[in-house]
Amino acid sequence: MIQILYTNDSSYNKRMMDDASEFTRQEDFYHSPQKRQRKVINSSGMIITSLLLIIAICIVILMGLGSWNMTSKAMSQEDAIIGQLPNFDSNIKQSITQTAMAIDSSILKDAQVAEKKVVVEKAIASDGKAYDTVAYLSIPSLGIKYPVLAKTSEALLKVSLNKYWGPNPNQVGNMCIVGHNYNDSRFFGKLNQIKMGAEIIITEMDGEALSYYVYETDMIDPYDTTCTSQKTNGRKEITLITCNYDGSQRFIAKARANE
Repeated sequence: MIQILYTNDSSYNKRMMDDASEFTRQEDFYHSPQKRQRKVINSSGMIITSLLLIIAICIVILMGLGSWNMTSKAMSQEDAIIGQLPNFDSNIKQSITQTAMAIDSSILKDAQVAEKKVVVEKAIASDGKAYDTVAYLSIPSLGIKYPVLAKTSEALLKVSLNKYWGPNPNQVGNMCIVGHNYNDSRFFGKLNQIKMGAEIIITEMDGEALSYYVYETDMIDPYDTTCTSQKTNGRKEITLITCNYDGSQRFIAKARANE
């Protein structure tokens, strides 16, 4: 700040005022360029910062678009691959059905041995027709010997014994065999006379035979299916099933191979 001392001499005072004004103009002249330079520098810094910010935003957007394009492309490729796959649902259902009709997994031992391939051959029945047969069953003490047909149906039950449930002949598990109880003693007409410890022989179509020995007989409700359980603790078993004369109950004989 410039201080002026006033006197009674007006001419002196005027000269001092003029000198002060001139000095002020000179001070503005020296300092104004520095202020303008700071403004220019500050403006340049803001411009550079803004440009850098814009460049950064553009890079992020471009990276995002590239990632989206790659993701979309990968998803499209995945959809194309899935479209070429088979219908697993039907295959899985079929596999589950086949497994359930063959053998429960719970009966297998830790060291599982591959199941022997079943041999199916045609057997000639009394009607002269040939039927798919998986084995022959005989009970020497009762004079019973019949082929075991590969499938079960009302029509086949009138022909011979039928494989109802379980594994292939002489394999680990519970092979269930069903047959009619006729008054003329055909098929399982005499099964209810079987004794504990009686021998039952299952002969495969390739000639291999295995003996089973009865350890349980029972009369059960016709809707009771517990006798078909495959939980045999890794053993080979068979269950023979027939009905009583009026069909109100079922007679079963369970036998186990001694190996």
